[in-house]
Amino acid sequence: MDKTPVEAEYTSGDEASDDDEPHKDDVDEEGFTRLDHITICVSFSGLAMLLHSFFSVVISGSQDILGGTFIPTTTILASHVTTMVIVTSILPWYMQKIPYLWRTLIIFAAMASGTVLIILVDNVYVKIIGVSLNALAHGLGEISFLALSAFYGKFSLTSFAAGSGAGILLGPIYYTGMTSWLCLSPQISLTIIAPATLLILLFYYILDKDRIKPYALLEKYNKLKTADSECSDDYLTKEHFGHLSWGEKCTGACQILPLMIALCSAYIAQYITIHAVFTTIAFENAPFAPRDHFVYYVLVNGIGEFLFRSYLSAIAWFKPVLIPRFVVKHTWIFSLLLLAFMSLSVCASYYRIFDSVWSVLLICFIIGSLSGFVFANTVCAVPLIVEPKYREFCLGLVTIGESAGVLIASLAGLAVEPILRKHCSHIANKTALCYTRPTTNKWSASTCSIKG
Repeated sequence: MDKTPVEAEYTSGDEASDDDEPHKDDVDEEGFTRLDHITICVSFSGLAMLLHSFFSVVISGSQDILGGTFIPTTTILASHVTTMVIVTSILPWYMQKIPYLWRTLIIFAAMASGTVLIILVDNVYVKIIGVSLNALAHGLGEISFLALSAFYGKFSLTSFAAGSGAGILLGPIYYTGMTSWLCLSPQISLTIIAPATLLILLFYYILDKDRIKPYALLEKYNKLKTADSECSDDYLTKEHFGHLSWGEKCTGACQILPLMIALCSAYIAQYITIHAVFTTIAFENAPFAPRDHFVYYVLVNGIGEFLFRSYLSAIAWFKPVLIPRFVVKHTWIFSLLLLAFMSLSVCASYYRIFDSVWSVLLICFIIGSLSGFVFANTVCAVPLIVEPKYREFCLGLVTIGESAGVLIASLAGLAVEPILRKHCSHIANKTALCYTRPTTNKWSASTCSIKG
């Protein structure tokens, strides 16, 4: 019997199996898979958490850094935010020429060196220089990684906002737990977390760098413009898309100006209240010593800010297409509410109208919640307001509202806190209740104290 050979079927090596490529159902409208979302979430939330947790640890420890002096609490805030304002107001106009790798290395070096100065040097003014170096890292990191989010879709923005809220919460929790609950010295507490600065390099490393290349963003922009038949090839050049003219930058800045003003007002109210007004309010019937009042104020404020900076991230994780519906563009309404709470708090300090620490803690939570809500909606509203070509620049610029607000608050606090403290010392039975600060420098010693 003749056996007819079966002809083998050959396939081209270029043909990919279904298992080699992600299914179309697994890719969203921006071209990201579920794994991409996880990587982006870990990277951007991790970067934001590091930047803001180191900031909030330093702010929580400001009373210990200044212990034994009558230097206003907002001096630490002013030294931090003055640097941030310079960075966030100038660098966004020029930083497109600086590669993201170099920016990340500068951020790491500034944060590490600033932390070392705060830990090891006893002189309070040198510590303030260390605070300024941390601020350089904070400011450059915020504008750089927000600008970087223009290449990684909506999920990167909500992850950054959530991570910043987590950092604002974790910093006070860590500092309060180490110094008030475990009774470790501020110096040891900060030394333990210093190696975490290395994680900045790791979180940047895990990102897909191909998306940062000009052709990648150009391809995305072309997809957004496919329906526009009048869009010419000359307009969509890499040079035009990658580098905005000064006129275009001014146009983009004007489009987000209302958001920046509302953000500035929100942070003026928040930081004057927490760092200049409530630092003059302590209670004899509180379950903790006067020194611990401030760290609890910052902690509860951070809880509120974390929750409301993160709510859009939770929505984005389950249903990203709903983000535009939940973003509030009229953030000025909530800024006005914050200014109203600030006025109430000044009256509470001047007239001593609160008789329990729980009233102050409730206001701290509300203020943190409102400011977190304003921040999250501000950064998420920018891509909805400006054209795609302005997004990278505007996302880097918008945080000047936050920095400017904190700077104005810190400078105002230099006058507000001494006035309220002096007034309290004239009317209070115990002057210790007029200041939430240790009377001696305990940077390298335990700050735990027995109430009463």
